Amino acid sequence: MSEEHDLKRGLKNRHVQLLAIGGAIGTGLFLGSGRSIHLAGPSILLSYIITGLICFFLMRALGELLMSNLEHHSFIDFVEDYLGEIETSAGPSTFSNLWNYGGWFPNGLWGFILSFQMVVFSFAGIELVGLTAGETENPKRVIPMAINNIPLRIILFYVGALAIIMSIYPWVDVNPAQSPFVMVFQAIGIVMAGSIVNFVVLTSAASATNSGIFSTSRMIYALAKRGHAPHSMRRLTNSHVPYQATIFSAAVLLITVVLNYIMPESVFVMITSISTFCFIYIWAVMIYCHMKYREKRPDLVKASTFKMPLYPVMNYLILAFFAFILVVLALNEDTRIALLFTPVWFVILWALYSMLHADAPDPLEDTIIDMAGTKDEYKKRNHQEQLNIKKSEEYDDYKL
Repeated sequence: MSEEHDLKRGLKNRHVQLLAIGGAIGTGLFLGSGRSIHLAGPSILLSYIITGLICFFLMRALGELLMSNLEHHSFIDFVEDYLGEIETSAGPSTFSNLWNYGGWFPNGLWGFILSFQMVVFSFAGIELVGLTAGETENPKRVIPMAINNIPLRIILFYVGALAIIMSIYPWVDVNPAQSPFVMVFQAIGIVMAGSIVNFVVLTSAASATNSGIFSTSRMIYALAKRGHAPHSMRRLTNSHVPYQATIFSAAVLLITVVLNYIMPESVFVMITSISTFCFIYIWAVMIYCHMKYREKRPDLVKASTFKMPLYPVMNYLILAFFAFILVVLALNEDTRIALLFTPVWFVILWALYSMLHADAPDPLEDTIIDMAGTKDEYKKRNHQEQLNIKKSEEYDDYKL
């Protein structure tokens, strides 16, 4: 085990995309979609399209930040640069089912608005691209491709799947407490529908968990390098994996198992509500960081080949959308408690950070320790990385 080498650039385009898609497509689609359909009816499709487009521009802002400085290994570095230190039975399949049972907005505007909480939760995880930057083999090529494809693919998965489900099964017959996928499979005569969907749900949940462990372990590693997490969390294996941070992340996730036994009826809504608030906070910081980058580094902006479209109007629209989601969380009785609890949790974290910050190692000293040892050795390592990137591009061109 070592602390003297850094994360390895070995992730390819398919790895980056699968990590982000795996983080976003999980229980929000297979379990939470039933509750969303019950609230909004067919207009849930519009909720996913709107949120998907917001997330697309969010990812473009993140992509512009990542591409502006490839020496940075995650969006945490940019936060520190620009913001400083912060923390019935189914009938035949027909698309007329989408408007024959009360129209597109059967529960009115209110039901449509309430659906956004679960929709936003469904997209949580796409920002994992921002944590793969330090381990991507060819970031100049892979990151733009991943960012352009991921949100559109997720929109297709959600909108396409739910449109077909509501065409086969009228939305009024969807049980919010049951996966709509089970109902559809049962309706077409598949006896093992429950077992099949349970297997798919477990697989997708495991995939989302893996993405979550990856992201949290890399974030803890980045914090440890700055002296904001225990020093041991920066230790890497010989394969360049932050093993202690990974073990710690997996251990914390076990808390959800305990909560499931304590409050089985409400744990899902509580966790999705808290997650929604936390991800909105993270995404808002990313957008604000992008605005600061545009303001402070016009030289990098001018040289950028991967700019976020419609800046700064889209930045303000995204922030307004996030404020709208917080209002939705406050107005919904099921999510209000989680919304009020989450800021208290942030205050606790801030208090702990303030108490421990005085004894933390100097982040600049940590950065110096992490360098290859001397300036010449660093240049040599950087030169080798450039050669590896060039070989990868030549190999990709050869395959084409």
